[in-house]
Amino acid sequence: MNPGTMKLLTESQLFPPLKAFQLALECNHWMVEAHENYNKGSYRNKYEVLGANGPILLTVPLVKGKHRNQLISEVLISHTENWQSQHLRTLQSCYGKSPYFEEYYPALQSILETRFDRLLNLNKKALEVICELLGFPIPVSITSDYIFPGDIDANSIKDYRDALKVNGDWKKNAYKQYPQIFMEKQGFVPHLSILDLLFCKGPEAVLYLKSDFTL
Repeated sequence: MNPGTMKLLTESQLFPPLKAFQLALECNHWMVEAHENYNKGSYRNKYEVLGANGPILLTVPLVKGKHRNQLISEVLISHTENWQSQHLRTLQSCYGKSPYFEEYYPALQSILETRFDRLLNLNKKALEVICELLGFPIPVSITSDYIFPGDIDANSIKDYRDALKVNGDWKKNAYKQYPQIFMEKQGFVPHLSILDLLFCKGPEAVLYLKSDFTL
């Protein structure tokens, strides 16, 4: 496979897991599907961080209704509860003592304190800022139309839409360790949001992602 000819295609994710960024770096372009239907069980409105007692799954609440067959661009965020403050408090609790918390937290705070009505707009902004903080070396774009699986050339597009489920089999793979905040208490915990790597490794995060971090 020639990475110079490959593009990664994923669904829209909120602060995606490390695996998504690693897959993107194996290609030369990351495309985010913006014209699909919403599906549960994904990281579209969730992300996983590491607390003192283990992984914490943070969720952005959605306006009540059936989202499964709804266009992702039309999925609305619910603001009946102050979920933004809860997410920010959790990030402070989990990563307040991490080496790069002070450097990166303000940018994340700005995202989470902004009122986004549509989930897709929140996810797009979050990914844009994360890539900027990482110094991510490949372009990321939003699809202009839905890409049908039958139209995909496997030699040019790696289709990972809905492949990285919250409780998916991909999590059975072991990862090369990097220092985490609560490592002495619970050992290394893989498969977390990119935020964990960013707060713990800072400018070296991309070097880790470029390495062969699966065992």
